[in-house]
Amino acid sequence: VAIDNIDAGPDQTVCLGESVTLTADKSLPGGSAVWDPSGKTGFSIVEQPGIGTTTYTVTYTYGNNCVDTDQVDVTVLPPVVLSAITALPDPVDSLCEGTPIALKVTVEPADAMLTWFENGQALSQTADSITVTANVVDGQASYTVT
Repeated sequence: VAIDNIDAGPDQTVCLGESVTLTADKSLPGGSAVWDPSGKTGFSIVEQPGIGTTTYTVTYTYGNNCVDTDQVDVTVLPPVVLSAITALPDPVDSLCEGTPIALKVTVEPADAMLTWFENGQALSQTADSITVTANVVDGQASYTVT
């Protein structure tokens, strides 16, 4: 019986609520695959794990009861929670063009990647606190963060 190896593929990272497709590759025809901890069978399965890292082990049985295993880690990131944006000076104030504005948001988890937008255009800043000089369009500037 020829020797074969199973490859569970690269580790994957997804956001909470996203599905992940796990695909095991092998070189010989036939055989069967069982994934632990789900118990699903087949060389390609779809999972939707919870927050944290889950290690999936695929057990490949082929030939005359030959067995090989491999593992893949799937990391599910927690949802990002953002506070309302605070601004200094207060946005209800009228500002002179060119006045710097300090924008701040509280984010959980603290190491989440942020993208700030000014008038719908992405900014290069990614920190939870940034200072901008408003790009005024029709007398207004709009800021969002994701």
